[in-house]
Amino acid sequence: IIMKNEMIHHCKSRWENSKGRLYPDQDDPYRSPYQRDRDRIIHCNAFRRIKHKTQVFIAPEGDHYRTRLTHSLEVAQIARTLARSLSLDEDLTETIALAHDIGHPPFGHLGEEVLQEKMQNFGGFNHNIQALNIVAFLEEQYPTFNGLNLTWETLDGIAKHNGPLDKGLYHHDVVRFLDSKMDLRLHEFSSLEAQIAAIADDIAYNSHDIEDGFRAGLIHLTDLKDIPYLADMIEKIEKDYPNISETRLMRTLKNRQISRWVHHILQEVQQNLTILATAKNKTFNALTCDDIRNHGDGIAKLSKGEEKHMNDLRKLLFLRVYRSDWHLEQRQYIHKNLSHLFDCYMDDEKFLPLHWQAKIRSLTNMNDAKKARIICDYIAGMTDGFAQNEYKRLQARGA
Repeated sequence: IIMKNEMIHHCKSRWENSKGRLYPDQDDPYRSPYQRDRDRIIHCNAFRRIKHKTQVFIAPEGDHYRTRLTHSLEVAQIARTLARSLSLDEDLTETIALAHDIGHPPFGHLGEEVLQEKMQNFGGFNHNIQALNIVAFLEEQYPTFNGLNLTWETLDGIAKHNGPLDKGLYHHDVVRFLDSKMDLRLHEFSSLEAQIAAIADDIAYNSHDIEDGFRAGLIHLTDLKDIPYLADMIEKIEKDYPNISETRLMRTLKNRQISRWVHHILQEVQQNLTILATAKNKTFNALTCDDIRNHGDGIAKLSKGEEKHMNDLRKLLFLRVYRSDWHLEQRQYIHKNLSHLFDCYMDDEKFLPLHWQAKIRSLTNMNDAKKARIICDYIAGMTDGFAQNEYKRLQARGA
């Protein structure tokens, strides 16, 4: 379904009105600022590394399971479809979708839990904040500044695509720095483009994690038939294709599920914008980006009925996949691996590469919190395989 509603054009984040970048930068004659942001994300080291970072399954035996990279590409595809249908800026939407997971540590959410535990006395760890840290400080691509020097709108989307930033995260150095320099308006909602990227993330993982769980033998067709709305969809597929195999059925179910949610999101955005216009006593096409940011609630979201369906699917994923016996076994290994790396580096930074040792030595008024943050940055940037090999290396050295 292509809605292509030009009435939404005032809600669009126009690159001509961008609030700019932290460091002065010449315009590109062929690309908009948001296109350049997208290209900077794609070409950075952190983006390439998510090719080897867990989405759900750690080092799976098979080439068809999602990784954090392929997940991000699927999110970007869904996000672009939504943005195009709503006449929003596709490039900004895609950029935020591609960047949304670059702050994830090795081993996915299980790895994040370990770093949260190890950093609980040193400011904590959050993968969205780590993504900001990467694009503002850690990437070293350019001769005159650290980070990627992204536009305000992209930084805003990375920080707040899930809603206004929790006040408990304001204390992070990168948040304080960027907010002091660029005023990220942390208490407000993000652009409609960022909200679209966020809901595309929900659509993607709730659809493809079911397929990967089925491929791994953790989810069966009978499990899906226990969820009424999925049972109806499966019955329709089996009616359309009487002799379809379970594998093809699962892929068809995934495709129809994504299409269903995309359709509902497009309708819900239109409806929510109409409600907002009425509340503002404006015509529909007079709504602005600031109206979206100051609304006090998200615009791009599922209806209550579809949200319930998505939550039913999440419950199944937690039961059969995210908290399965197999996953709990993996948790023990991951905790042992990353905890050991963190403790070894804290005990003796000489186990770190020279570049990272130099970062610690360059600290003024060095303390455990500052040292821990550098070590956390190093571990968070590891791929699954690198973390496993590093663990073996330190064990071989008796560390």
